Amino acid sequence: MSKKRRLITAVITAMYIFILLFSVSFIATEANHNCHVKDSCPICYQINVCNNVVKNLTTISAAAFIMLLAAFSVLLILGAVKQFNHSTLVALKVKLSS
Repeated sequence: MSKKRRLITAVITAMYIFILLFSVSFIATEANHNCHVKDSCPICYQINVCNNVVKNLTTISAAAFIMLLAAFSVLLILGAVKQFNHSTLVALKVKLSS
């Protein structure tokens, strides 16, 4: 992986974590918000947006984790298959002399 690609990945990851933590902290700080205007309250709107962001980001995180776990399992299975395929007498270089 090139340095530029690693830097882009690190920046995207940092932004992802920042957005998630900011949304959770905003929801926590405004948890006791008393809304007097039911229809057009900007704080209630922002809490709703933050709830949606947290829900979507956690869904994406769970899907990414499941895909990573599946890829790791496939690599483990392929490694085990590769190890068992090389256990023939020729692969082990056994000399059969009589």
